[in-house]
Amino acid sequence: MSPDNPLNPLSATLGNVEVEGTLKGRKRSRFYVQLDVDDQKAVISTKIKRSASGLRWEWTSGNEILFAPSSKIEITIYQYHKFISDKCVGRLGRTQVVDMIANDACFDLTNENGLVVPLRMKIALSPAPKSDDDIENLLKEVDNSASKLKKREGVLSTASSIGQALRSIKAIMDNFSQVHPVLNASWVVVSGVYKILQDMDVQDEVIRELANTLREMLGTAAAVPDLPQIPSTDSVIDEISRQSLQVASLIHEYTKLSFLKRTVKIQVSDDLKSRILQCQTKCISLPDRLALRIGINTHAQTKQIGQNVGIIIQTLNIIKDDALATKICKWLSASDSSRNLNEADENHQDGTCLWFFEEEQFLRWQDTSGLLWIKGKRKLEVVKPFYALTIDSKYLWLHGLMNCFCSSSVTKTLSEKEPHFVVVYFFFDGRDSQNALQLHENFIRSLIIQFSHHYGGLPGTLENLYKHCGDHHQPSVSQLQKIVQDILDQFSHAYIIIDALDECTDRAKTLDWISRLVENSNQSVTNIHILVTSRPEQDIENKFNQLSLAVIDISEATRQDIADVLNVQMDLKFRKYSQESQNEIKTQLNERADGSQDIADVLNVQMDLKFRKYSQESQNEIKTQLNERADGSFRWMALQLQELAK
Repeated sequence: MSPDNPLNPLSATLGNVEVEGTLKGRKRSRFYVQLDVDDQKAVISTKIKRSASGLRWEWTSGNEILFAPSSKIEITIYQYHKFISDKCVGRLGRTQVVDMIANDACFDLTNENGLVVPLRMKIALSPAPKSDDDIENLLKEVDNSASKLKKREGVLSTASSIGQALRSIKAIMDNFSQVHPVLNASWVVVSGVYKILQDMDVQDEVIRELANTLREMLGTAAAVPDLPQIPSTDSVIDEISRQSLQVASLIHEYTKLSFLKRTVKIQVSDDLKSRILQCQTKCISLPDRLALRIGINTHAQTKQIGQNVGIIIQTLNIIKDDALATKICKWLSASDSSRNLNEADENHQDGTCLWFFEEEQFLRWQDTSGLLWIKGKRKLEVVKPFYALTIDSKYLWLHGLMNCFCSSSVTKTLSEKEPHFVVVYFFFDGRDSQNALQLHENFIRSLIIQFSHHYGGLPGTLENLYKHCGDHHQPSVSQLQKIVQDILDQFSHAYIIIDALDECTDRAKTLDWISRLVENSNQSVTNIHILVTSRPEQDIENKFNQLSLAVIDISEATRQDIADVLNVQMDLKFRKYSQESQNEIKTQLNERADGSQDIADVLNVQMDLKFRKYSQESQNEIKTQLNERADGSFRWMALQLQELAK
């Protein structure tokens, strides 16, 4: 059987394609989508007009896509023209089919020149399920072929390993009461590779090792009893299934090399070899993460996963000397931003900005590792969940739009959803000259202490660092960051909430640290979820534009949230004013908010309310000075108004 043209190609069913975003052209314009697999036209849709929500194509027939394990798919959205050539309005470039299967993620589109366009696409692509009879027949074939494969050294370590991997996939599938889409996909693709390998002489060591790693990874998961009932393992099983797809794709890509390029020595290209090694690294790390997840769930010091696998989960290496731990904590002198967290939580107004927690990008970020940037309006202090405005020595707490995703709200949401999740936070804070809450190094020190709490104690590596530096010398930032990385590697999922990054005085260091984590997530670290809130300062925007991340821009948030907040605050803080005055204040703040409060508008209201005793000239001078020096900070302006009002 030729790997380039397999006799039994794999089959997937196309359900629908959705496109959202800004589409140019007349309202009556019609669009269609074309799918190409390995540069061959596979599916062309009907022509439709756009709706308010974008474009959506659905198929009930003629939607079968044939592919090989390493096939590439290209999807293009065309605008139909009657008299001229149809125009490409968006394209998803050549992407592995296995990456698209059972994947509900949104994909960014580009134009014909490869430049990103304001369109995103979702595709429902599912592998054609195999019947129970098909699965059992293939497993019998695996057993019957075992003795024959042992006679051929090259095939023994590859096809035999793949065959055993199939048995493990079947065992994992049997653990689930319902069909697991990604597991089903991995069975379909891995079985396709197995059939090809039966008739091939595979001798490259790197390929044999990759197949063996796949066997061990799946064997570990299959040996866990009652796997679906263990909290937080579903995401790891998803990743294991995804890695199975990647292994199958890489092995198939290798088999397509000509015979002259495959000898006893490794002759694969550097690019393919690099991708194989990266994939193997991920496969090796996933069983450890699964083991740790089970260990955390059962609170066992040690646990054996499966008699045939023999993987042991050991108690985490922590400092057990309480006196030493206390001394190290004092030596670290980590900053504590819990005051900010408590302040946000206490002043949070129920019912506001609930839309944020229903945002698709936020929901996806909860379940998928990566970076989520909550971006506010430029020159506004969006990084605080509320703003204090002094009025008669009391505060009007304007719960700004950041209210809906302040650290306390996100932490609470994650903790309620998955109590065993590891969630840490840090509020960068420029108020009151709080230098300790403005530095990257103190942010890292705080993470170490918080992670250690979830870790069960200070890690032994921190004790080694303490002894290396000595009580009178401080560690470097890079040494501290290495401690954080060591701890992160122990968790199946770690959530880091970074509030008000723009208030960090040396944020270039923080941006570099975030970048390394995000970029490394494509290699070995796939368990980190980072949420950052900030104003879109130029350096932050430049750095984040280089990364793969999700962005939620709250500068266009709903006005109803602002109106709800104002209604509550007017009742609480302005009862002594006449109804007419209350209405005037409310109207000015609400109408001028435009998604967030503008400093100049708020300042006008405050001057009218509090500084009437001053001459108009004095009021104008105060207003000008405050507006110019605030530099976007409501907090700074509030403190100045408070002093002036005394």
